[in-house]
Formats: sequence, structure tokens, C-alpha cells
Amino acid sequence: MRALKEENESVTDCHELKIPSKKDGKKYKTDFKKYYYNFLEYKGHENIIYSNNRKKDINNFYYPVIIANYKDKTIYSINPNYFEELKKIHISEKDTKEKILDFFKQCKIDIAIQDMYRMYKKTITNIDISMVTELNDNNKEQYYNSFEHTNDHIYKQKKWETIRKYKYLNGIIEDNKFVSVGFVSNIDENGANIVIQTKEKYRNKGYGKAIVEKISRDLLKHNIIPIYWVNKENKASIKLAQTLDFKKEAEEIVVKIIN
Repeated sequence: MRALKEENESVTDCHELKIPSKKDGKKYKTDFKKYYYNFLEYKGHENIIYSNNRKKDINNFYYPVIIANYKDKTIYSINPNYFEELKKIHISEKDTKEKILDFFKQCKIDIAIQDMYRMYKKTITNIDISMVTELNDNNKEQYYNSFEHTNDHIYKQKKWETIRKYKYLNGIIEDNKFVSVGFVSNIDENGANIVIQTKEKYRNKGYGKAIVEKISRDLLKHNIIPIYWVNKENKASIKLAQTLDFKKEAEEIVVKIIN
């Protein structure tokens, strides 16, 4: 089922979209191409590039290599610490994944290689988000109640302090506890990475969908691009994003450090 789309005003550049909102009548701009090239640090010339952005964590993990397939281009965005060595072994030629695995194995760094979609949203979707509530100090106890497996107050306090560092925190309360929580883990080059977590018992109720839409609306109001970065094998998550009119814009091979 496709969600209803807002009508977009005609523009010269298809990457620069004006987005009307039914809530306030304002128009927002997104420019995915500009965001993505800046995120990769691609300047339009060399396709194998070193990027200081690959030194930054994304949701507490490090991704030193992103190989992006976008607009008929393959771009290799690499952490400067590994750039020269990876360039020497010709990772842009055949057996790319095997070469990367061998390189990091020699460096004694444990990695996983993942195939990802980078999706983005350019419209407001007409769904009910009234059940979504901002996660703040007023409902801290409901957040604590989410950790039913332990009575350790210090553990719960640490979890609270960790999640409060994130932006655009929203969730849904049921049975006097947060059963689904979403937030923005990173804002890089005007693109915001949305993360959603729902307890298994409460899935397939539309909770994650409502939270992602709420966060997306808040981001678009601030002219920030909602980014949904998802593993290609996660069919349920991809379907959730597509019902909210997220579009698969780039395919990526991603190196994730796991130690």
C-alpha cells in the first residue's frame, strides 16, 4: 500500500525539491545529491577518495569504507588511515570484498561487510502520528520500565543517559512503558540518520512507521534530509520506509568495524 504523497512544485533541478506541508503551509528544500557528495567527500573527479567523514562514528559504530553506487557512478570513500594501502591493492577492480577482508585481517581488525540501501524522504506522508510522544524527563519512568529483565537502577540510568544524547527522540508508550523508540543518531552534511527500535512483542502495529514519520516531519521543517540507512536483507524495515515514501537513492557496500 502506497502512502499518500504531497504535491510537489515544479523545479529546474530534480534534486532540489520544494515540499509543502499540510501542517503549516511552508515549503522545505532538500538536496540529496549535494548532501551525499559532501558526505562521501566526492569532488566530481577521482572516484577513489579519502574522507575524514569515515573517521566519525554512526550510531556508535565506525565505517572506514563506503563504496557507493549512485547515479551510474561508483565512489570509494575511505578513511585516510587506510586510504593509501587500500588504493595500492586496487579495490576498485575485481574481488573487492575479498581484498578488503584480507586487508583488515592483516591489520588484525575485525570487520563485517554489509550491503545497504541509503534511502531518503522528500514528502510529508498523510498518516496518524498522534500516538507518538517526545521522550523527555517527564516520562523517564516509562523508559525505565522498558527494561523488564533487570531491577538494576544504575543500569537503567546509564541507558537513559545514553539515549538522551540523541536528537529528535520520540516513542510510543503502551502498558506504562516505551515499547518503540526512534531518534536521529547523526546529522552529517545536512542529512539525518534515523534509527528505530521496537520491542518484538509490539511489532507490526504501525508504531515504528508513526515514529519515523514524526521524526521526518520535524527534520523537514528544519530543512534537514531524513535518511533511512538499511541493510538490503532487512525486508520488513525496507517495506516500512517505502510506505512512508522513502526512496532507494544509493546502494552501498559498507565496512563496519566490530571490535
